[in-house]
Amino acid sequence: MNNSKSKDTKAARAAEQQLQAYLEEAVEAGANAIVLEYVPEGLEVCFMLGDTGAGRVLEDSKLAGELMQLIGDGAGLDTKPKGTMTWLVHGQPVGITVEEYDSFGECAFRLKLKKKTPPRGRR
Repeated sequence: MNNSKSKDTKAARAAEQQLQAYLEEAVEAGANAIVLEYVPEGLEVCFMLGDTGAGRVLEDSKLAGELMQLIGDGAGLDTKPKGTMTWLVHGQPVGITVEEYDSFGECAFRLKLKKKTPPRGRR
């Protein structure tokens, strides 16, 4: 049995779970974006509402790398700096525009969460 394949699958699953947790937290907090940038301590994850943000640092470098790979692949950023992806959050699809940019020589992402538009009522 190939243990490296098993470890890769486990790491990818952990990244999916981490992204799920971040997206759920962002939606619950009413954030309109998540910014991910590398800092000396690890991967800084900020939940943004307009120009104001609050966040934390993900210190696990392997998980941070897997998370960034998952986002880049999911948004199709192989050859372009902007893409989209959809993720289920609390059972509802959330559209996400992903913008890749350079932050002091490191890859960084801004995930813009699309607001759900309530159904229009009849007048």
